[in-house]
Amino acid sequence: MFSTLNSNNLTSSDLSSLSETTVVVLEDNELAQDAIKEVVEDEFKGNLKVVKSKEEAIEMLEQQQAKFFIFDNYVGQNKQEGLDALEQVRVENKDAFVAIFSAYPKHQQQARNLGCNLFVEKSEDLRACVRYIALGMIQYKFELSMRKSDLKIFSRGFNELVQSSGASQDENSNIEEYEKLKSDPEWLEKNQGKYVVFVDGKLVKISNDNTDESREVLLNWLINKEEYSDKQRFFTKVEIDYEIIDEPSSLWFD
Repeated sequence: MFSTLNSNNLTSSDLSSLSETTVVVLEDNELAQDAIKEVVEDEFKGNLKVVKSKEEAIEMLEQQQAKFFIFDNYVGQNKQEGLDALEQVRVENKDAFVAIFSAYPKHQQQARNLGCNLFVEKSEDLRACVRYIALGMIQYKFELSMRKSDLKIFSRGFNELVQSSGASQDENSNIEEYEKLKSDPEWLEKNQGKYVVFVDGKLVKISNDNTDESREVLLNWLINKEEYSDKQRFFTKVEIDYEIIDEPSSLWFD
């Protein structure tokens, strides 16, 4: 029913593509598998790889075949299989997305302590639950793309970026407009901590406040704004100073 991936036949570019779209699922309930398959393929536009154990999930991660994981907690006879897998994923890669999809809400705090991105309790409407996970994965993927761009920008320094031939004019104009607005003390004071979106050098939207909920609402709005899909977009939190990062961005996404 589900596709099987053979790493021996994959090139490095194939693996890179897989890591961006493949979702590893540790789930032994067939109804839940079907719901996840439908939503992941239709809404996340991803590939599905169902595994039977935490060892198989970690192998996918180690071979850089996936960055997105959905784990049931109670698999087979092991009531901690999903949490054990989550813990091992976090040891290997802090940037992988992991959702715990469990029928036992009592495990939520433990899952969060171990670093899950989402804990979703199973209900009768499995597809609705999985859609919530898919939205989280879409938002996280977009945030990672923004984060990669930010690391590239701020590790080189803003002035160097503007002069760089590798950056597009539209990308530069987004940063320039952001810096221009930040130079206005009244604007900075009013919007500090909020999230902003720039498209082709123009400020198009500001979050209502600085909460995680407002960040998710704004990201969801931007992700679904089809007329912006082929334009240069810049999403960031308004802050007084940038954090200068000396570490190469490649080390953040091994």
